[in-house]
Amino acid sequence: MDDPYLKSQVEAGRIESSAALFRCTAAVEAAVEDKQFKDDPENTLGSYLRAKFRQRGWAWPKNPPEWKQHFIEHHAEVLS
Repeated sequence: MDDPYLKSQVEAGRIESSAALFRCTAAVEAAVEDKQFKDDPENTLGSYLRAKFRQRGWAWPKNPPEWKQHFIEHHAEVLS
């Protein structure tokens, strides 16, 4: 990861905001899937995810610990 602000959070294992989490996700998508994001990748991912959450009737996580809980509850098979 090239961003020193995000890199220090990832290395510490503690992402401080949902926007930072989305920026980390965009960096992974860019590296692994060769996806390119213009302008603000966190806004692009946030918009996409908000639509998917509305479709499924899921509550929107407010912070990284809530995101972690969401994935444990809804996507445990992917995480193992």
